Amino acid sequence: MNINKAVYEVKKQFVKYENIKSIESIGLSKDNKSPRAIDYYSVTMIIMTIMYGSIIGYYSIGEGYFSRTIQRFKVAGIKITKYI
Repeated sequence: MNINKAVYEVKKQFVKYENIKSIESIGLSKDNKSPRAIDYYSVTMIIMTIMYGSIIGYYSIGEGYFSRTIQRFKVAGIKITKYI
């Protein structure tokens, strides 16, 4: 049962709705231009490249940590932060 039918059952009259514009569309730039698909794509590619680079950096540090490189740094007296 929808709301119109329920109100009609109670009041025996149809509900009248006003067409009110409650949402206003405003552009994101000074020119009131909306972003294009290529804009969203470029931001996505930049973020993906940054995330990919951070993952590669993480794995390269982890690889050095679990290999003999970290043991050599400890023996040589080099701080691990200089390796990073």
